[in-house]
Amino acid sequence: MPRPQQWGDDSDESATESDFVKRAFDEILKRLERSEFSLDDAGAKVFRKDYSSVLRRKVEEDDRNLLHTLAAAPIHKDSHKWLMQLLIKEQPQLLKARDGHKKTPLYIAITRKKKATAVVKTIWEMLQTNEVGEDDFDRLLAMRFEDDQNCIHAAILKGLHPGAIISLVEASSEGTLCAQDTKGRTPLHLAVDYSRCTPEQLEIVKTLISRGDKALDKFTAEPDCYSVFEYHNYTRLLVAPGTGTRPDNTQRHRQWPDG
Repeated sequence: MPRPQQWGDDSDESATESDFVKRAFDEILKRLERSEFSLDDAGAKVFRKDYSSVLRRKVEEDDRNLLHTLAAAPIHKDSHKWLMQLLIKEQPQLLKARDGHKKTPLYIAITRKKKATAVVKTIWEMLQTNEVGEDDFDRLLAMRFEDDQNCIHAAILKGLHPGAIISLVEASSEGTLCAQDTKGRTPLHLAVDYSRCTPEQLEIVKTLISRGDKALDKFTAEPDCYSVFEYHNYTRLLVAPGTGTRPDNTQRHRQWPDG
């Protein structure tokens, strides 16, 4: 098998910098898919030698770094996890970087849904080994994106695996869990949406309340100004008309209904 092009320097004058970086990223993905790297210190040494000059760089067309690219790639191999761990350990600033659409690697993974569980688990494991601090992880989760939503909002809206959502919630501060989007909804408001009512969703709701019950004091934007309970009742009417009455927002409910 021919040796891959080495990207230790950018001496290829025939290509723009963005082309150079994109070709390098594409080659990395292909080598991961073919499991060409040994998943140990020797493999890490080879990777650094071949790609040292592109680790902090971005593809101009979408402003994505290598971690963004990995988070979006349809790869489900041990080599993919290995490289993510290596990058997070040696280039942790890549986690916080936003691409051209203002998205971080974690947010990209969450909104892709199928890829999120593996990526979230990888970052979580790095947290457990002190490679990513607990406060740093919460800051990643708290960053705002479309409609002023954070990663917890996005995880609930995208319907991630309940276990993955609970892991994210348990890693979040109360401030992150009580954050309101442009419509005034907290993650708890989204979690109690009647269209999402399942036994598994109930565990998410319980975890959200246990970790950030101040969200029960938050209301959606005017003119509705729904509490969490009122929002649940409102969405129930939307999904199953005739099953209840429209919330009376002159009466405020902080308690969670039985049943």
